[in-house]
Amino acid sequence: MKQISLLLALAFSIVSNAQPFVVPNSGFENWNTSSAWSEPDQYATGNNYCIILGLESNVTKITNAHGGQFAAELSTQSDGINEAFPGIIAIGPFGYDAAPYADFQDRPDSIEFFAMHQIADGDIAGIYFEFRALGNLIGSCELQITGTEDNYVRYAMPVIYTDDAQPDQMGMFAANTNFNNPSMESVMSIDDIHFIYNETTGADMPNGDFESWADYSISSPDGWATSNGYSIPTPGVTADPNAYEGDFSCRIESVYSEFAEEYISFIFLGDILNEECSDLDVQYPDGNTIPSQVNFHYKYECDNPEDSASIYFFARRVNSKSGECDSVFESAMYLPPVSQWTEVTYSLPSELYAEWFNIFINGMDPVSNVSIAFVPGEVPIGQEDGIESTPGAVLWIDNVTLINDFFASVDENVRHEIKAYPNPGRDVINIELPSGQHIATAELRDITGKLVFSENCKGTIIQMNTSAFPEGTYTLDVYNEQFRSNKLVVITK
Repeated sequence: MKQISLLLALAFSIVSNAQPFVVPNSGFENWNTSSAWSEPDQYATGNNYCIILGLESNVTKITNAHGGQFAAELSTQSDGINEAFPGIIAIGPFGYDAAPYADFQDRPDSIEFFAMHQIADGDIAGIYFEFRALGNLIGSCELQITGTEDNYVRYAMPVIYTDDAQPDQMGMFAANTNFNNPSMESVMSIDDIHFIYNETTGADMPNGDFESWADYSISSPDGWATSNGYSIPTPGVTADPNAYEGDFSCRIESVYSEFAEEYISFIFLGDILNEECSDLDVQYPDGNTIPSQVNFHYKYECDNPEDSASIYFFARRVNSKSGECDSVFESAMYLPPVSQWTEVTYSLPSELYAEWFNIFINGMDPVSNVSIAFVPGEVPIGQEDGIESTPGAVLWIDNVTLINDFFASVDENVRHEIKAYPNPGRDVINIELPSGQHIATAELRDITGKLVFSENCKGTIIQMNTSAFPEGTYTLDVYNEQFRSNKLVVITK
């Protein structure tokens, strides 16, 4: 396999003790498939909304049926905070999504169905049918259901036609509760919906006996969240044998999501729905570690040559005062289209790194969680919901490595802290040794780790001439037999 290596990086810093961090399933060799839900054929439901939000299905296949093996049970699910999701089955634009009407060319005189239910006091369940010709409504019927029936009861309702035209489409809607004020207590099971013809014959209700169901599952790489739940039944994230190394890479294709009403696809290291630092992304139990770089291989194909894919890199920390999960940094890099496997090292921009490092050495709350996301589109910083993506664009990712910088303990650094000023500096940076220290070696290394300055110094303040050094972020290392101290310095021009 032909490979090329390309360093696409923003300004970054590497210190001599940078260490790789084991990213879960970094080569995307391990995938899992979970059974998400079952959907009655011909009908649209809100099950995908519930699954995306981590809830149980609100339309389920049950074996307590009136006839045959299965019936549909409609219940209400809630996130426990703001939203409640009634159980709905629909044909046509009546439910959670604007589904199409069903083609239907007959004129039933009435409709029967069987239901058992426990409808909360003051609540109403219901069922509605309509028949259309050339886009116009020509017939309909509806029935409201209240109270409790522990066994299946037959319900029937006449179809009222307002036109002699022959229908060409049919739609329906059934819900266990008032859609505008849903009750968590109302449940309805429905089965054996039939069209009745008094003087003629005609087609019956499609899958009116609820014997035919489609099972949906979600496949995802172990350790990573994906957008697949948002785009069911079309998965955007799949395992692909077209890999840089090993058996699989992660293929991320921009597909249309009925839920999001836009093209979307992504992978996200960790649990995208959990915003608590205690259970999110990559855990950092060692407070002396600072994430600095992500290394990976990628390919990106799209019809628009000006389109870009994105890597989104961010970290959080537990605020010891408020207990909340605060953002430490958010940063993104855009990846141009390439047709061959390309290696990229994405580094935290120097200004973000320097800002966080200064917080770090002053003993403030360390990074506790880090996450990485890949998207076949451009992710504006701080606007994750503003993704711009080209339909059908495909991003392949493989071999993800997270590089961290490891430093001595905060207490040790503070006890032997050096001072460097001005920082950022232009032509001269002053180095002030810790109290009681008068002799030390000062070394300055560039972003590649190359030694660009070394001097044995005497005195409490050392002047380092930086006028000949290129603009960028450098690692300053000052030491003697009694102490060693690190500091990032930024040189500007």
